[in-house]
Amino acid sequence: MAVWNRTPAAVKELASAGAIIGKTPREAVASADVVLSMVRDDDVSHEVWLDAEHGALAGMQPHSIAIESSTLTPGWIKTLAAEMATHTRHFVEAPVSGSRPQAEAGTLVWFAGGEQDVIKKIQPVLLQMGSVVYHTGAHGSAALTKLATNALMGVQVTAIAEIIGILNQEGADVARVLNAVSGTSCWSPLAGGIPASYRRRTGRGQYVRCGKAVSLKEEEALRNNFAVTIAVGQPTLHGGKICG
Repeated sequence: MAVWNRTPAAVKELASAGAIIGKTPREAVASADVVLSMVRDDDVSHEVWLDAEHGALAGMQPHSIAIESSTLTPGWIKTLAAEMATHTRHFVEAPVSGSRPQAEAGTLVWFAGGEQDVIKKIQPVLLQMGSVVYHTGAHGSAALTKLATNALMGVQVTAIAEIIGILNQEGADVARVLNAVSGTSCWSPLAGGIPASYRRRTGRGQYVRCGKAVSLKEEEALRNNFAVTIAVGQPTLHGGKICG
């Protein structure tokens, strides 16, 4: 296995385990059958794949399969898919629901967009870190699925954060009230982990990324002239409150 990271220190543990460290994305993918990327946004994805000198696409073998697993806009995914097709490279978008703990436990949920036969080829690779792979349709569909998932997360995070604020302001026993609410049909699995992390002031990065994803969802809706509800917009508007 070969790896590359913009921050060299981040791959020291992998290097000690025997991974080959590439100096550039292009160098890292030189002999790879499967190339997987997970970065912050569209701009970084563009640089990693398409940079003329160091980009991964230029270094991929003809038989290689490219996988983009970042949370990105559907528009960019379609553009990247077109670039891959121009260079006759197979491409699958495969963002995930879950984070590092789920990856380590092998329970990530994968959303895969692209050709069914190509997705079948990479499924064993994805299932090394995940429990299921959902084929969502053509390129761009998995990005939409991820944004929809994070929008639902953002709405719940916002609601719980505001409820906790109200309970604290009123002098209520937050733990007792939430324990009672958790016994009702409106409680979700996600909500169970939010109050504890809120009280510990952890999860900041997760909530910031969630806000980014909801913002992308708003952009996609506006681009297609769809109205965005206040509920979906709230995580972006109140991101600072959520992140504490």
